[in-house]
Amino acid sequence: MHATTFIKFEHSNIHNSNNYFVEFIVVSLCLCLTASYCIMPLIIHQSLPYSHDMLFHVFQADQFSRGIAGGSLYPRWMADANEGLGSPTFIFYSPFSYYIVAIIHLVVPSFRESMTIAIWFSFFLSGLTMYAAVRKTCGKDASLLCAIIYQILPFHLLDLYARGTFAELYAYVWGPLVLLSLLQIHHAKKPFWPLIGLSASFSGLILTHLVTGYMLTCAIGLYIVYVLITQKERQFPLFSALGVIIGFGISSFYMIPVIFERIYVHIDYITKCTVCDYTKNFIFDLNNISDRFYQWLHISVTIELTVFSLIASKFFNKYELNCQQSKQGLLCCAPFILSFFLTTPISAPIWLFIPGFPSLQFPWRWILLMELFFCTTIASYFNRMQFSKYRVYLLTFIPLAIISATIIFKASLFHKELITSLENPIQNSKNTIAWEYVPIWASAPRQTIMNSGKEKMGVISGNASVRITEWHPEKREGYVDAATCSKIKVSTFYYPGWKLFVDGKETSLNIQDRSGLMMFDVPQGKHEFVIVFTDTELRRTAKIISVIALIMVMCFAIFVTLHSAIVRSLSK
Repeated sequence: MHATTFIKFEHSNIHNSNNYFVEFIVVSLCLCLTASYCIMPLIIHQSLPYSHDMLFHVFQADQFSRGIAGGSLYPRWMADANEGLGSPTFIFYSPFSYYIVAIIHLVVPSFRESMTIAIWFSFFLSGLTMYAAVRKTCGKDASLLCAIIYQILPFHLLDLYARGTFAELYAYVWGPLVLLSLLQIHHAKKPFWPLIGLSASFSGLILTHLVTGYMLTCAIGLYIVYVLITQKERQFPLFSALGVIIGFGISSFYMIPVIFERIYVHIDYITKCTVCDYTKNFIFDLNNISDRFYQWLHISVTIELTVFSLIASKFFNKYELNCQQSKQGLLCCAPFILSFFLTTPISAPIWLFIPGFPSLQFPWRWILLMELFFCTTIASYFNRMQFSKYRVYLLTFIPLAIISATIIFKASLFHKELITSLENPIQNSKNTIAWEYVPIWASAPRQTIMNSGKEKMGVISGNASVRITEWHPEKREGYVDAATCSKIKVSTFYYPGWKLFVDGKETSLNIQDRSGLMMFDVPQGKHEFVIVFTDTELRRTAKIISVIALIMVMCFAIFVTLHSAIVRSLSK
């Protein structure tokens, strides 16, 4: 009897594994087709969209790849920025998406094709993670529909074709995984694996797009407070907060320098420049009606609000407002409504009150979270409503598909505005100056950058000649032959971490007034010099914290696995 039962159980497991494998293949093929559809203009025209920030991200991805090729595992210095004077951009900008391009570029010679493939993967993976997040909630069919909707949502496409925010495209990948981990923590009796999942996905989001990570942290914090107040439950708030904290720990090698080194750059530019003033970037503001980008935003958000309202009304007509189903529905709706509220002018007092909100620059960034909660809400409703699912599918899918197809079609019509020369992004560096990351020692950065020449090193005083033997993004070597005591200028902005070694001994670096460029003195004679960008004590400490957090997670995962195996063996 026991042997027969075991054989049946084993056969059932094999059958289920085969079913899951077939399901994964079918879903992956569907999402591959949708991802290809989303980037079709890029494939047809063999180019990238000439959108708001695309040149900026192309240049940064190129610099990151060059930094890795120069021997740095985690490049922090962007050598060719600011007309060759350099920038500590990668200390402040999340690196994950650029690692993807760098890895693809190892096997794909064309940089443009590497970027295109990376963009395709962002759409494909976002659909796959959304499918995984809602699979248990609403079944195979509805999950696939929600995943496809998540890929073709208007703001998702506008991020590519209008905004060109390459890193934010990958933020769509992590959001569903964070929500899935939170849902599993809420319902599991012993949520140890969901805790690990939340730590990994949250740190992935931080390392991909810090702004989205901050916004989702606010949403998670509000939900934890809600559970504490209304349900008086301790497990979910404890494990959720712990998962977020561990996620911060894993990403400390990036986060800690971001927090503590802001004082070394002109970071206030992101809130003081005219374009990035949040008070001028609310949607449904009469001052923005004539702008074409805002017109697309208004149309997209209006359609999403309409679809959301129709589905929500169907749901709440089905249930009494005080029943458990209705309360769960309200809980799904709340983050969507709150995210929409924060995009409108009436939320201005909140933006002024909450620390960090003005640094988000654009209130319509919250549309990303709107669309995340839009899909999870649809998934929840599909699982609970009794009326014809096909009607709901059509009601949801058709208007979104129409506006998405229009965006892609418009991108095809305006293909003459696409970038056609991307194989040498340094040529476009004059368009990729990020003023907020210029070091504070450059008190007149515009004048310094405009007057910068092609000379990498020069003699300011004395009689000497300089010969450069190597010039890598984070390391420069050469010789100085000084007939007299001389002062040498390096056409690179100073930033903490740059160190000078003359004849093998560390020597102090000086900073030129106003320009913020590095200088050093050499005595008479022939000297070998090495200038290298190293980790400061703060950055080394941050790396140690990340390693400790990662080891803790790995040890915890091993412990949970062994514990589960022992429990299963004893139960037999």
